[in-house]
This record gives sequence, structure tokens and C-alpha cells, in this order.
Amino acid sequence: METDMSGIKTIIAKMTTEEKVAHIVMPQLPSFTKGPHDQFAKRFETLLGFIETYGIGGVFIIRGDPSILKQYVRDMRETAPNTGVLIAADLENGAGRFEGNTQFPDLLALGAADDPDLAYTMGKAAALEGKRMGINWSFSPVVDIILNPDNPITQNRALGDKEDRIAVLAAAFIRGMQEHGMAACAKHFPGDGTDSLDQHVATAMNSLSKPEWLKHFGAVYKHVIKAGVLSIMIGHIALPFQDGRLNKMKLYYPATLSKNIITDLLKTELGFNGLVISDAMGMAGVTGSMIKQDRLIASLNAGCDMLLFVEEKEITLLMEAAIKGKIEKSRLDQAVEKVLLLKKTCGVLANNDFSQNKPDDNQGPAEKQEFLNTAGRIAEKAVVIVRNMDNTWPVSLAKEANILTITLSRGNDVLTEIDPALKQRGFSVDHLLNPPFPLFPRMENKYDFIFVNFNFPVEWATASCKCIGPQNRIFMYGFTTDYDGKIMYTSFGSPFHLREIPHLPNYINVHSDCSLSQHAAVKAWFGELDISHNTSPVNIMC
Repeated sequence: METDMSGIKTIIAKMTTEEKVAHIVMPQLPSFTKGPHDQFAKRFETLLGFIETYGIGGVFIIRGDPSILKQYVRDMRETAPNTGVLIAADLENGAGRFEGNTQFPDLLALGAADDPDLAYTMGKAAALEGKRMGINWSFSPVVDIILNPDNPITQNRALGDKEDRIAVLAAAFIRGMQEHGMAACAKHFPGDGTDSLDQHVATAMNSLSKPEWLKHFGAVYKHVIKAGVLSIMIGHIALPFQDGRLNKMKLYYPATLSKNIITDLLKTELGFNGLVISDAMGMAGVTGSMIKQDRLIASLNAGCDMLLFVEEKEITLLMEAAIKGKIEKSRLDQAVEKVLLLKKTCGVLANNDFSQNKPDDNQGPAEKQEFLNTAGRIAEKAVVIVRNMDNTWPVSLAKEANILTITLSRGNDVLTEIDPALKQRGFSVDHLLNPPFPLFPRMENKYDFIFVNFNFPVEWATASCKCIGPQNRIFMYGFTTDYDGKIMYTSFGSPFHLREIPHLPNYINVHSDCSLSQHAAVKAWFGELDISHNTSPVNIMC
């Protein structure tokens, strides 16, 4: 992070305690779209009033219509003219969650592609497309390591299980982002992916010994720190070798409440001097440890410089606590300093970027094509043939063959590009979503080929990315054997389904369910795309 303190200490000296507290919090704006959104507008007006009175460190944008977002960003910047506003979002795989931007595959697909140049361009795209909407800080990349295939948070959000590959790709992604004007944030320290718990509903556990941790997570964080990452997010993850304290439930405290982990390990031992932000403070991984005011104070005193998803009522509690001396003054000033330094680095301090980087700058066709080509290349390099015991791949069918596609998912996550792509190739296509069982006796002789597509990506607070539930009953009654050679199995979410259904005779991992990934899968099925040299980013354990 930029170390020029010119003007920063002067700004802090003029701040009231309330203004300082307002600078170390980041409330969120819920999703918004075009059309009636009175409830959102009311929420936004309340936030604007708070910004006008106290200023603010930053605001997190979940998703929404870019044209509306641009106007809200202008309103917030004009309301906080002295210190500006950091606008953050989860641009983990680019800015594609906002309409009109490039749809990149998930990070696990990037891990499979294993190309630093592609990672750099993906970070560049996130920066330039995000900045056009007014976003200047992305909570990415995810640098967790998938050491436990049952972990529900990492899966397609992480870069894989190989720390060397993760470190190189993450550093390239960070450079691509930060060299184009957007702050990056590596997450979730001290590292998710070792257990099967979800931080949204429980404190996760990183149970590695210190030598093991240094070999895996420590190596990755040292690399991204060396690469100059401007911020790091602390997860609600326990690390017993560094902090063995137990709460009243006899459970280890999460890193978000641990000075031993944030200050001693991250800041002192690993030497990180950028901004440290907590993960969302409403997640059960932290709320289960202590009451609201106590956990907010404890997180700041432990070394977090900014608290995520803290709303107005909680900010009031923090202001009262700071006035009463429950937050160390030096710690509060240090945190505000880090926030202002990040604002200065991003060019938002005193709104000094508003005239130069307007959020409505247009994207040129050459740049748009560059990003689209990169996204397509990642998608194609991420399709991995894991098993082909029955020599089903590549699929060869007559021009007007009858095809059935089956989507297995936890809800209504239909892969919308698959069937049209098959029909374009001249096939007759039917589709079933989570079909009832028994399936095979009703399907015999009706179809020339069946594509079974798993789509179980990460979804917060679902506790699992496994193919579990009534939908997996289709594998009964000889479905995988009696239709031998006429079924292809492909996963677009979790790469680990062979652990649950190990007798599948063939299996392909796509590592993402975005539009380009779906088209890449169809090309791969028919041998239109050479995937013979593509490699898995994880040990699929089969």
C-alpha cells in the first residue's frame, strides 16, 4: 500500500470519534434492479443521510443494474466530498455479476487453465469493467486451498488444491487488477478449505499444524503479500495452533476475534502492512462467539481495520464504545489511517478520481473482444476428461439423433445453453430436471444418447456441494450400466462427484457453469475441442 502519509494524519486529527468509527465500517446495499424498488431507495436515502453526517469508509454492493449503480455511486461521492467512499464488490471471477460485463468462468476453471497470462487479463477485466460502474475495490481473489473435498465454501470459488499454482495465478490476477486501478483483496485468512463447515452457519476450522500451515496457506499468503496485494480479508476460521482459546461453548475463537492470528501471525510474522478487513460480521462463524457489541469491539482490537456488513444500529454501538474508551484510541486511529491510505491509493480520497475515471466511460470493442477471448480460452482449457473407461468420449451420433439431457441440481439451476447448442447441431433434444426414479425402465430405447449434467456450485449456507437428495436416486436400477456407452456424465459445479458415485464409467469436469463453459463442454463432448492435455486443479480422489 502507498506509504505517503501526506495529508492523512491531518485528516485524522480533525475527525471526531464518531467520524473515525464511520470510517472503519462497510455497510452493504442489497441487490437492486430497474423498476419499482421503493424499499431499496428508502434504504439508500438512510445511508446517504449517515454519510452526510459522518462520512464513511466504504459501501459494499451485492449486485444490481449498472446504470442505477452509477447514479448511486455519484450520489455517495457527492455526499462525501472530503474523504470519498470506497465502493466494494465480490468480483471474484470478473464483473459479470453486473449486467453487460464479461461473463468469466469460476476461479476453479482458471485454476484448471493454469495460465498466469489469462489470470492477469481476468484481473484486468474485473478492474476496468468494475471501475466503469464506480467500483474501486474487489474482494478477490479467493486464495483458499481445497484440501477437503467436502468443504462447501471453496469448491468452484477457489483455484484448486495446489499451493504453488494458486500462488502464481493469484499473484497474476492481483497484478492485473491493481495495475489497472482497482484494489484487490486476498481471502479468507488464515485459510478455508480444510474442513466441511460453512462460515455462514459455523466457525470453520483450519486444523493444520504450523509446519503444515506454512507449507500450504502460509506459502500462498507470503506470495500474494510479496505481489503487493492491498488488502486481506479475515475469515471466521479458527486456527488452534496460533490461538487455542475456547469460548463459552468450548469452541475455538475465529480469526476475526483473534489478535494472535491477525496481529501476531498476519501482520507481524508474515509482514502484511496493508488493510485488513473482516468477513461479514453477521455470519454465524463469528456471531456464535460473543454478543454483538463485544464481537465488534474484539475484532477491531484484534487487528481488523475495517468491519464488513455493519449497519447503522451497530455503528452507533461502536461509536458509544469508542467514546467510552472500549476501543483502543491508537488502534482506532491506525485503522482509520489504513482506510484513508487505501482511499488515496485507489484515487478516491477527496473524490480526486471523479473527473478522471467517470463510472460511465464506454468500453471499446477491442477491449471487449480481448476479455471475451480470454474468458472463452479459460473455459476451454478448464474442461478436463477425468474418466473414459467405456470409451464413450468423444461422442459420435447421427445427425438427427434423439438426445435426453438431465440436470441434477439442488434447485432449479438448469444449464440453459446446453440444449440450444445441441439443437444447433441437428439433434432432437428433451430435458429433465432432477427426474424421479426409477428412470431407466422408462427411457430404454427412447433415446440414442443421454447427457447427465451435475450442477452443484457453491451457494452460501447450503452446507454441501454434493449431489445429495432425491435426485441422485436415478442412479438406481442399473442406470449406469444397462445403458452402457450411451450416457456421458459431466459436472459444471463441484469436481468431486466421483467420490459420491464412484461407479460412473466416464466423467468430465468443466469447473464452472457460465455460458462459455457450457458451450465449451458441448464442443468437448463431440471432439470439437481437444481436451486431452487439460489437467485437473484438484485431486479428485477416485
